[in-house]
Formats: sequence, C-alpha cells, structure tokens
Amino acid sequence: MKQHDYSASEISQLKSKCQTVGDLVKAVEDEYQNKGYVICQFVINDMKLSESDEHRLQDINTVELEKIKIFYENPDHLLHEIINNWREEIPQIIIKTDQLATKINSDGFENNLVDFIQVIESCQMLVQSLISLHVVLTPMNLIEVPSWNINEQQLASAVGQALSAAESKNSDLLSEIIEYDLANSLQSWAELFDKISHELSKKNDSRF
Repeated sequence: MKQHDYSASEISQLKSKCQTVGDLVKAVEDEYQNKGYVICQFVINDMKLSESDEHRLQDINTVELEKIKIFYENPDHLLHEIINNWREEIPQIIIKTDQLATKINSDGFENNLVDFIQVIESCQMLVQSLISLHVVLTPMNLIEVPSWNINEQQLASAVGQALSAAESKNSDLLSEIIEYDLANSLQSWAELFDKISHELSKKNDSRF
C-alpha cells in the first residue's frame, strides 16, 4: 500500500479549496480516482479515520487541520488483497465453527459465549464485505450474480438463525445450525473466493 504525507504547502492549498473535512475528503478521493487509485485510509491530525469518523467529522472546518496523510492503492491490487485475505480467513472461521459446535454440544451455549460472539462477529464482517465486493465484482464479470445472491442470503440467514437460537438458549439447535448451516455456507464462500481469485489472476495476466 502506498502512502503520501501532505506538506504544509499542500495542506494550505487544500484548505483554500475545501471549507470542511467532507469537502477535503471528496476532493482528495476524486484526485486519486482520476490517477487510477483508491484511497484506503485518511489520517488527519494523527487520527486514523474510519468511514463513520469521516461522516461524523464531515462538517468540521478545515482550519483545524494541521497534518494529513493518506494510504492509497491500485484498485486491482486492493481487490486481490481483500479476496486473498478472505481466502485465508474463511477456513480459519470454519475450523472455529466446528470446534464451537462440538463444545456447545458438550458444555452448552452459555459456557461458550465468548467463542460464539467471535464467530458471529467474523461472519458479520464477511457479510458486510460481500455487499461491497458485489458492487465491485459485478461490472468486472467475475461473479455469477444469481449464485452470489443465493450464497449471500444463505450466510445472512444462518447468522440470523444462530442468533435466534442463542437468544432462546437452545443449545441443541444452535449447535446444529453452526455445524451444518453456517459451516456449509462458509465452505461455499471459500470455494467461490478461490474461483474469483483464479479468474482475477487470469484477467490481470491477460493485460500483459
């Protein structure tokens, strides 16, 4: 990932053009998009901004800005990195779901609450990532949209069913959902990400 630390003169120029943090973020994103890059992270006054931070601070006057740093990347490289990260992460989540189902069967749900929360949070992060990836991958013709939508719905449904079973403290049902519905859905995504990674590599190779 590439990095750029704005000089005092560059910051001064941005302030003269942009009255608010929101204006500044958009101006920088537009500039780098025109150069063929995607902004991955803004660091303003030594504070790393999340998307929620950007929204919360969008009306703040730029007069308060003293330091600006950005991290940016080529979209294809970033996409490849995200997909490969999930290719590594999903098998680990599957292992944790198998272990969790076994432990809930033997010890009950309440004795494995921390592990359950970790698995569900990982799955929810995947669901959010899938929504963004869908938007990016569809125009690149790298996914079969009907199949993607079905897999996405199955994962979201399995997470929802697991949460409902946990809320009712039904350990037997919860263990079954985790072992079969959730694990099978995750396995489908592991296979699909392998396929997308292969297609993306072929697409990039064909450019050279």
